[in-house]
Amino acid sequence: MKEKAQKWSSGTRRRFRLVPPAIAAVGGLLLAGCFNEPARDNPADPGSPDYDESARLEIRVLNQKEDPLADALVRLIEPNRAVYTDTAGRATFDVPADTVNYAITSDGYVPVSGNVVLPARQSVTIDEELNGKPRIDSVNVHTEMEQNPVDQSRFQYRYQFDAYVDDVDGHSDVDSVTLYDPLQPDTTIDFRTTETERKLSASQQLGFNRDAIVDRLGLDFRIVLIDRQGDSAQVSTQIGSYLYYPYLFEDMNDSSPYSIGDMWFEWENPAENLWYNPRRFRVEIFQGGADEPFLDTLIVFEETHQDSLFRLHLTQTGGFDDSAHTWRLTMYDPTGNLVKTKPKYFTPQF
Repeated sequence: MKEKAQKWSSGTRRRFRLVPPAIAAVGGLLLAGCFNEPARDNPADPGSPDYDESARLEIRVLNQKEDPLADALVRLIEPNRAVYTDTAGRATFDVPADTVNYAITSDGYVPVSGNVVLPARQSVTIDEELNGKPRIDSVNVHTEMEQNPVDQSRFQYRYQFDAYVDDVDGHSDVDSVTLYDPLQPDTTIDFRTTETERKLSASQQLGFNRDAIVDRLGLDFRIVLIDRQGDSAQVSTQIGSYLYYPYLFEDMNDSSPYSIGDMWFEWENPAENLWYNPRRFRVEIFQGGADEPFLDTLIVFEETHQDSLFRLHLTQTGGFDDSAHTWRLTMYDPTGNLVKTKPKYFTPQF
């Protein structure tokens, strides 16, 4: 007995299509891809195990003249890394993104430190200027003994300190230089600028008592330098010696006639009364009652041990007239201490 064919219910129609095997395989792969994530190996992908969130920091180190500083040490505190700057003054680091603290040092310069925020995967460049440490290169000290113009038996005593200041980059930017006298602790003496910015001088009048110089011998004077960046340097120095010779005016001879074009100024060699044989003298010539000399010359004698008389031969004719003139003599010892006479009168002969 034959079975009857099963019938589909009315309104239902199904169709089947055979799919070639190759197309089926491709479709299976595409379908599988809908359920499997691709490998995340992009360093820029925060979800990747290879994700790199480091940042680059470049620090450029300059001096106060904005010149690059090579061989400056740039150190990161955390992470602990250090690099010397190249010839362009640059130090470069690749570090994790974070707030980074750094410190910079270089010989002769004031150290600096700071911090910088480094965003992930970004490069940050900063400039840091280092201030050259102020320094006092050297100090020269001398004493002065100057004869009173009215009373030749009296002498005014004085000391002077000459300080040479600088810094490693030649940008001294001095704000103040102050001298502290050990016998005047409540008084400070400010240095004044002389012919160059590097040379500064401070002086103090001590009156007519020679003990004012003697009492200061061997005591420490302190010099403090402060630049405009607020950095400072200081040294201590002493008055090591002084020159005392009250007879120099008497050594000045009357070498008349003072003939124009053939004028001589003479003085005796005071070596027998001193601990040294003097070589350096300064001759100043004044016209009338002028305060400033019209002739000012420094004379250094090469041979003195056989000379009992020192002479200056003046052949110039300009600057003189027939009025009364004066000349003044200053004598220096080997360390720069000096004795200065009062002016001595003479009248040029025409």
